[in-house]
Formats: sequence, C-alpha cells, structure tokens
Amino acid sequence: MVYHSIIAFSAEANLKDIEAKSASICKIAEVSDTIKSLSINEIISKEDVDKIVKIIEDNKSMQTDFSHERDIKKLKKENEEKIKLNICPKCGGKLVEREGKYGKFIGCSNFPKCRFVVKDKKLD
Repeated sequence: MVYHSIIAFSAEANLKDIEAKSASICKIAEVSDTIKSLSINEIISKEDVDKIVKIIEDNKSMQTDFSHERDIKKLKKENEEKIKLNICPKCGGKLVEREGKYGKFIGCSNFPKCRFVVKDKKLD
C-alpha cells in the first residue's frame, strides 16, 4: 500500500514560506481536496478515496476554537494575581526573598521541591 504524507494547519496559520520535500502541506479545510489531487495508483480504488474524503468531510469542524488561547490568558492573569499576593502559582507555597550567587530574587519557600522563581521582579 502506498502512503502519502499530508501536513494540515489551522485556518489561522500563515503558510507563505513553508515547504516539505515528501509531504503535501495545506490548511485543514483543504485536506479533502489535497487527497483528491494526489496521484493514486491501482492499489487503492477511487471508491476508497471517496470514502476517506467523505469521512474527513463529515467530521471536519469549520469552527475555529480560540478557547485554548483564552484559557492561557486566564491562567496567566491568575498567576500574576497570585504572585502579587506572594503565593507560588506552581504549588501554592509562599514566595520569599532569597539570595543566590547572582543576587537577590523571589522564589518559592518550598524549594527544592518547588523551583518556581519570579523573573519579572528586580530586587536591589
């Protein structure tokens, strides 16, 4: 049986300069058309290709899901709030001022079990 590699990106992807030597590259909405355009030898019949395309078409979502991006922004905001309250966003421990070989920094009081460090705050 012959296999063809297809790399499919989301609708938001920018495919200007993407190339692949041994794969077809397309957006998810174009997967069916890409499969149809591939050179098909006699090992797989046109009916089989049509079945595959139908399965993809029937299960393809045209809706863009931005919930992952929203979840990340929400988590980042929650973590910033915890840091302002001197709470470690990783384990819930207390954030304390520490001194290392490169100077003072804010880190988790549960070190070495938790290695969270605040990178944004500069201490003198």
